[in-house]
Amino acid sequence: MRAQKIFSVLYWVLAFGLFATLVQMACFFGLFYVGLLAPLGLLAALTLIRVYHTRFVGKKEPLARFFQVMSGLCIAGFGALALLTAGMFFYAYHVPAPPPEDATVVVLGCRVNQDGTLSEMLRRRLDIAADYLLAHPESACITSGGQGPKEPGPEAVYMRDYLIQKGVAPERIYPESASSNTSENIRFSHDLLRQEGLSPRLVIATEGFHQLRAGYFAASEGLESTPLSCMSPWHVLPMYLLREYMGLAKAFFLHY
Repeated sequence: MRAQKIFSVLYWVLAFGLFATLVQMACFFGLFYVGLLAPLGLLAALTLIRVYHTRFVGKKEPLARFFQVMSGLCIAGFGALALLTAGMFFYAYHVPAPPPEDATVVVLGCRVNQDGTLSEMLRRRLDIAADYLLAHPESACITSGGQGPKEPGPEAVYMRDYLIQKGVAPERIYPESASSNTSENIRFSHDLLRQEGLSPRLVIATEGFHQLRAGYFAASEGLESTPLSCMSPWHVLPMYLLREYMGLAKAFFLHY
């Protein structure tokens, strides 16, 4: 009985968290954003587990067996996501060896507001990149990001201007303004570094949750990379983690 109460409380806490994240994502990205499938799928899996444990545990009919198998698969799925999340943050923040002094810093783009101000996420990426560049004067920098919907211009240009304001010399910054997603960020930056003769060893500046996917695309291009990770506020982290699960699935299965 006590175990059932604990499970019930855990279910409602997780269900409320997933529902709140679903609402947050819908408000931020729109009602038709494909990433909403992630919290919806997890809510469905969580509900299936609860139905089995409250109605079918110990029963032998075929429907009970179905719920038992599906519940086991869902629990295994939640365990896999937990391991994936741990791996994402271990990769992002555990740097086994420092990059060479002349590494190329690639800052991955993010939303620029309609009035030309930088989103907080983009500012965090640029701040950590600026700190690195000022501490490593031999490094060059590629600012990578095209112009998205409702943006006043290419993200790469605004990113370059911000780094210059932070004290990075203009001649060290190479804007890449054609990319529209993480795969293109890395691929087009690779083209640019070859064109400009920059170091093929990358330091990728982005959020911690984003680093595994960026590193995967860098490895696919034959590039060595080191994560340079900024921290995300806790209240948006669940939303972006769920979004990143979809991005990783798309990267691994579609390479996009």
